[in-house]
Amino acid sequence: MQYGTAIGIDAHSQVHAATAVDHHGHPFGQLMVGAAVTDLARLVSWIAEQPGPRLVAVEGAKRLRPRAHPRPGDRWRDGG
Repeated sequence: MQYGTAIGIDAHSQVHAATAVDHHGHPFGQLMVGAAVTDLARLVSWIAEQPGPRLVAVEGAKRLRPRAHPRPGDRWRDGG
């Protein structure tokens, strides 16, 4: 499957940084949010706004499995 956007998330205990890149690998968007639930909701909304289909990689998320994707067809993987 070809992706329109790849999003990498560097997650930490207090802050999460996300970068969106196009299918050529050129960055076109960044977002930094805190770790509170409202901040994470903002991150999920931002991901859903990016051109799809999207591939989302979360560094160090080997044991995390999302319960729902922002949109059908999106894929998530551990980026770490």
